[in-house]
Amino acid sequence: IKEARGNLVAKSIEKEENRSSIIWRLSLNSAPVMQKVIDHFENLDSSCSVRKVLRLIKDIKNAALDGKEKDFLKSYNVKQAMLWCVDENPSISTEAHLLVSTLNKILQFYQQGTLPSFLEPKRNLIFKLSRNGELDVAKNRVNEILNNLKSY
Repeated sequence: IKEARGNLVAKSIEKEENRSSIIWRLSLNSAPVMQKVIDHFENLDSSCSVRKVLRLIKDIKNAALDGKEKDFLKSYNVKQAMLWCVDENPSISTEAHLLVSTLNKILQFYQQGTLPSFLEPKRNLIFKLSRNGELDVAKNRVNEILNNLKSY
């Protein structure tokens, strides 16, 4: 999976401050790396859909989190965590296992205070949460989601 590359896109890092500071990040939407993950699951079990799991996490985020808390499960970070999960445990074969593993991986990264980009491991994708002191809230909210997963 690590051999696949993504496309560079401009990304504003300070939207709410109306700054025009732009950094580059790898887009995963059209990246071969996400297609490799999708293909991996289709080869294991055609009923395991990565896209369905991503939609489920988005639905859970919308049901369980309010306002700025939605940033705790940004789709880019969820995809990054999913890539780390599949890389570390290629035997994941069901949607339920992938869902729980991805959310657990996000929680683990929040507990460590860093979510490394899959293709650029030195880049911490949650530096802003650390800087704003929101990591404890993020950990608690993701842990609550995991503990109440069946109710969502």
